Amino acid sequence: MARAISRGDRDALHTFFNDHYAPVYRYCLRSVSIPDAEGLATDMLCHAIRRIKPYRGEASLATWVTSVARSQVSMHFKKLNRQPPMYSIDANEHLQRRIEGMTADLETPEQAQEQTERESLVHRLLDSLPRDYGDILEWKYIDGLSAVITILQPVASKLQFELAQGHIHIDSLVYRTNGEPLAIELESDVPIQAIETTRWLAPNGADVRFNNGSTFAWRSADALELHSGAAYIEMDGDAPFVIETDHGVVRDIGTEFIVETDRNRLVVSVREGRIELSTLTHTIQTDDIEPGLAYVLEVNNDGVMARTETAGSVRWNWIYITPVGYTTRNPVTMLHEIAEDLGKKLVFVGDVEASSTQEALHGDYSEMTPWPALQQVVNVTDTNWSEDNGTITIAFNN
Repeated sequence: MARAISRGDRDALHTFFNDHYAPVYRYCLRSVSIPDAEGLATDMLCHAIRRIKPYRGEASLATWVTSVARSQVSMHFKKLNRQPPMYSIDANEHLQRRIEGMTADLETPEQAQEQTERESLVHRLLDSLPRDYGDILEWKYIDGLSAVITILQPVASKLQFELAQGHIHIDSLVYRTNGEPLAIELESDVPIQAIETTRWLAPNGADVRFNNGSTFAWRSADALELHSGAAYIEMDGDAPFVIETDHGVVRDIGTEFIVETDRNRLVVSVREGRIELSTLTHTIQTDDIEPGLAYVLEVNNDGVMARTETAGSVRWNWIYITPVGYTTRNPVTMLHEIAEDLGKKLVFVGDVEASSTQEALHGDYSEMTPWPALQQVVNVTDTNWSEDNGTITIAFNN
């Protein structure tokens, strides 16, 4: 979120204000009047936004915002010569009733201190609750409102993914698949490292693969932050998917693409569908690409460069290390799936396609990568294959 705010993302700014205004306001209210607290809370959040670029996540964003608020309250009193403004309790009947109600049963200084500590604890608990929950409880039990009508957002649950293949490192834990998909429950924004090439199945149907050594974090079920390395995304349908990097944000539009990033550049390769790339200075949306080709967008210190290359270039080779999960028993259908996975055109010579349709595949192809699967299919159908300039040709054996 901090990176998005520093880029001026309006949705991120809106979320930031919604998440942090109420806790900051309550913090200010302990030191200043209600009108001053409202203005001071807004000023604090604006100040935090201006200073958010150096934030690196050493502490939670809420903790960092609180430290900014504490500093701003101190500056506020310095402007007042360290003298908090004084207000007449007698002039405010509502405030007078509130204070009398809080102190009516107190008899000793010790009891007064206990009450103060209890109130402070209640405020800290309210601030730690998810968005809207703390406000609602405060309205009902502190402000005394008899009825509260609102739509509650559900408490955010952990993210559910399947690690279909590979070996990863999360904090001090290591996860490795043993032939079967491994269900993993994650908190958002937890750093993950791919020890080897890994394949993930996201809840929205996305097939996501990370190259060996890549570091990343899932932001949600349909968004991730790629810190370094390469990620391959293949979407099933029109579900959106977002990848954030230090150099820009990539949004898919029903695509098959790779995102590679390091400290100096971002490279996006698209061989099916379209994507939108947003940087601080540019927003680029690719057009549909013809079969056998791929768009390549590169962001570096010189700006944004665009070019085309063959869809079967070496850039894509690493994604074939992980099994794809072939299950069809029709040889022709299988060959089309393999060619699509390899980003290549498929051509049949003579009557090969009609003849192969009559065959049926046997055995388990689910753990095969595309090239071995291709060889196995031609062995079963008594055919052979050749590849030239992005095209796979299937012909009868002589």
